[in-house]
Amino acid sequence: ATSTATPAATAAATPKSDEAGAVPPAAPDKAVAATASKPAARPVAATVLKRFDYPLRVAVHIAFASLWVACPNWQRRADGFGSWVGVSVLSVEQERLSASFIKMFHRFLGNSSAGVFAMIVAQILNVNELIVAAGLVAGWIWIVLSFYEPTFDYAMKNAAYSSAIFLFGGLVVFNQDSVNLGYISLRITMVSIGIAQAFILDFIFFRRSARPKLCKEALAWFSSLAVAVRASADAASAIQAAAADEDRVSAEDRIAAAEDCIAAAEDRVAAAKTAAAAHAAAVAIDGKRP
Repeated sequence: ATSTATPAATAAATPKSDEAGAVPPAAPDKAVAATASKPAARPVAATVLKRFDYPLRVAVHIAFASLWVACPNWQRRADGFGSWVGVSVLSVEQERLSASFIKMFHRFLGNSSAGVFAMIVAQILNVNELIVAAGLVAGWIWIVLSFYEPTFDYAMKNAAYSSAIFLFGGLVVFNQDSVNLGYISLRITMVSIGIAQAFILDFIFFRRSARPKLCKEALAWFSSLAVAVRASADAASAIQAAAADEDRVSAEDRIAAAEDCIAAAEDRVAAAKTAAAAHAAAVAIDGKRP
């Protein structure tokens, strides 16, 4: 069957070559590029959950922490200091769960180190030597903050100011002229309970998997990679075609130059034959002369 395409249609369908004869690379798939670059619309449910996630978490934590004050049995176990659980929860809860987990660890570390320091000071000094204790607390704060590291900002600050709270907030019983060592263990226990409650509730009920977001980002990255690889393949094909055209042009030039050399050699051979014939004729004529 004969083709019915017109020369104009054939020329339009054929990719245009540049001056060097190379075919330009094909344009990347616009649909794939649009899919890779266009962000997916956030569902309404996800937007609402993100907006109310933090207030809901804080409300749930405070409701559970209030049980240490509202329930008589729990209040007796806390010895009247059940409010420390709520204070600890409010101190560590952040908008992002990862930040909350980091602050939980920092508060536990700072609170425990300050408690150990206050207990050592209370064991060494007498109740009447509170001025010396105040100086030691000032020295402890200076030492802790001298090694300040932004990565452990909350832990170091908590260790600094909690030492004074421990030592002068209940460790020393002024009306009985004695030291209540149970105060430190009780405070550390209540703070640890608040941290544990925050960690358990956040980890079980409020932790969201990063797998969907990771899958979406991975698909978008691989789509972009596919577009880039396709463009690179087209560019490599164009370069290879241009190199083949250059090799073909160079071969044709060499053949033409060889043909010119052969033609020139043939012309020189013909001229030499003509000169030899003329010389032979001249010699023959000279031999006939007397």
